[in-house]
Amino acid sequence: MQVVVIGGAGVLGQALLRAIVARGVLTRSDAVPAPVRRVIAVDRSHPPRLFVEPRVEYVRADLGSPRLLQAVMGTATDSVFHAWDSGGADRSTPSLALSDSLRDLFAACQLQSSRPKIVLASSFAADCRAEPARALPASQGGLTALVGELLLEEARRRGQVDGRVLRLPMIAAAPGCAEFLGELIAALHEGRPARCPIPPDAPLWLTSAPAAARALVHAHELPPAAWAETGVLNAPACTQSVNALLHAVARSTGRPVESPALEPDPSLCEALAQYPHRVAIDPALTLGFEDGPDGDALLRDLVTAPHP
Repeated sequence: MQVVVIGGAGVLGQALLRAIVARGVLTRSDAVPAPVRRVIAVDRSHPPRLFVEPRVEYVRADLGSPRLLQAVMGTATDSVFHAWDSGGADRSTPSLALSDSLRDLFAACQLQSSRPKIVLASSFAADCRAEPARALPASQGGLTALVGELLLEEARRRGQVDGRVLRLPMIAAAPGCAEFLGELIAALHEGRPARCPIPPDAPLWLTSAPAAARALVHAHELPPAAWAETGVLNAPACTQSVNALLHAVARSTGRPVESPALEPDPSLCEALAQYPHRVAIDPALTLGFEDGPDGDALLRDLVTAPHP
């Protein structure tokens, strides 16, 4: 079985590669389990340190290049995980970058010997159900995610792919509004002075990269009937705050932890204000997704995460 991970060199992508390799066997779109023999990780840049495993190959290329994925996927790709943060390519038009990437992907899927599975890592910011009066997401990130979801749904309806959309929460230490937590938690855990760019009691709908990766793999393994009944799913998470994580650090280290210096970042605070504080996760839990990590589990994932 050949698997392609778009965005495979990022924080989420690296965790996803580990989760796929650890599982070892995935189910193809024809419902037949098959051993994972090759995983191709595609990304526009690579950190100094990457997950190395004999089955994993890396391709460094501009993800906006036409027909790139056709060259990477060949004609024997069984599954694709789309975990690319398209906003990083062109901050002025992230939805165009994502739509171009998905259209290139769908064109490559038509060349495959069998219909591939596509798992799209979307965002909880696309969920408007927390605000019934709002027809569209409040944030640019939410709108971009919604565009990707609609494009994948259209490809699924046309029979081009076996498409699944999982809306992920903010991922601690990954690019985005929760990226600052990587350095903040590391500093607190090591007893170094730290700075916090948001109010310490601000709610964060949060998970870790390993937990998000396991959720994406579980989404891949669910039978098509489950997706037909539920449609888009929100991956489980927990509402955290810097204060809650501060207490988790104190429990982990067994010593008092000095509060970080508050240095508000207005643009970050404004962006967080546009995101829902939590979304409905009961449908995902019913389908066997593991619950979101609590503060202690989140801390363990952050502290033990490989550093680039």
